[in-house]
This record gives sequence, C-alpha cells and structure tokens, in this order.
Amino acid sequence: MKLLLFLPLLLSGATFEGREVFYQRTGTGPRTVVLVHGWTCDSTFWDAQAEALSKHYQVLAIDLPGHGRSGVPPEASMTMDNFARAVAAVMDEAKVSRASLAGHSMGTPVIRQFARLFPERTESLILMDGSIYPPANARASQGRWEGYRGAAGLATRERVIRSYLTPAGAGTVNARILKVMLAAPEATAVGAIRGMLEPRIWNDESPLKAPTLGIYQAESPLAEGYLRQLFPALEYHRVRGTGHFLMMEKPGEVNRLMLEFLKRQR
Repeated sequence: MKLLLFLPLLLSGATFEGREVFYQRTGTGPRTVVLVHGWTCDSTFWDAQAEALSKHYQVLAIDLPGHGRSGVPPEASMTMDNFARAVAAVMDEAKVSRASLAGHSMGTPVIRQFARLFPERTESLILMDGSIYPPANARASQGRWEGYRGAAGLATRERVIRSYLTPAGAGTVNARILKVMLAAPEATAVGAIRGMLEPRIWNDESPLKAPTLGIYQAESPLAEGYLRQLFPALEYHRVRGTGHFLMMEKPGEVNRLMLEFLKRQR
C-alpha cells in the first residue's frame, strides 16, 4: 500500500488502563471524525480516508489497545467496551467532546459500544463492512478464539486473512494487509476475537438512533434488514468490485460516500 503523506500530521498518545493508546491527528475544524480499525489491523488502514476527510474535519485515527503502536493489555481486557473507553480516552486527550465515528470490521462493534456508553459524545456512526452478529451467531462462535494460539494458530490467522483478500487489492494493498495483521501479538488476535464475540453485547438488540452510514462490499452476507433494525436511521450502500477492505481497495468511492454523509449531518 502506498504511504500517503499529508500535513499537518500529529502523532500522539492517550493513556487507558496505564498503557498508551496511539493515535494520529490530522486536519482542523469544529467537527471531528474518529477512525477505528478492525481486528489485528491498525490506523494506517484508514490512510486514504484520513487524507480526504482532513481537508474538511479534524481526524483522529486510532490504534486500539494491543494493535499498531499501542500498548498490549491482557487478553481478558480486550473487550469492545474497553476499546470504546480507549476511544473516549483519546477524545479526552485530544479535547474532543463529540465526534462522528467510523468503524471497519471489528471497529463497528467498538463504535456501537461507544454510542451505547457515550451517547452524548456520538454525532453519527459509519459502519465500514462492519461485523454485526445476531445473538445466535455469536453463541455458535464461542471458543473460536482458541484456534489462534501457537504456531498452528498463526497459520490459521493467515488462512483467514487471505480469505478476505480480493484481486481489487492485488499487489501493495494485500501485501500491507497481510504484513500488519500477521504482526499483531497473539494476545491481541485471541483477546480481541473473544471480546468481539461476547454474547452480552449481541443479546442487546436495542436500536441506536444516531444517524448511521453503512458501506458494505457487494457480497456481504449481512442482511440489510437486520442492520436497519439495529440502526433505524441507516443510509446503506454496497460497493461493487471489493472485498472486506473496501476503504483500501476503492478509496475514492468510499471517501465520496463518507464526505457526502458527513456533510448532511450539519
């Protein structure tokens, strides 16, 4: 993936549970967009969005605990609630009281929990091929995280990651995805999956009223109707010719959809 260079760029760290949570801050303005990556990814997966959005908004791109340059907490503390609180800690450190939040993959349950814990700080939500589990699916997946331990677990991780790659990311994009995701610590790979599949967060199907944009790959198995049940104020789009990492594979189309949505939230 080509390294995108844009200024001003500030590299900063907040503190959550005694460990640093790294983030990049770009752009200026009265409104802020927070970018939250997925499982074993990092903030650089949002580089194309940070560059585009920072022309209009302040952008905070976060490395969740255990990911990227952030400190690695114990497996058991890598819950979606704690990730959401880490996002709040970053916003506190950056002196941001309220923001729109975008979450890719696992980042979607993170920002969903943020909206539940901090509704007054949530302006709008953007679900980027976001992982949403009906309660029965979450229950059926219990224990899945144990398959990511040890040398065999690393091989399993690679097979899983490769299954998400498509020709749309051929070359530098797919190579970057593999490099970053396979470099994540085992504790992160195990703990974050376990936290993402916690039945409690999926058993709660109460709707969130915040304005919401859903951007999904055309082949997503997630039913649009179920998303609308959970997010009644949903604007929904599918992007053709991409896989799970659509914001890296078709950044121009994704950026346009995000900017148009954010502009309407004024």
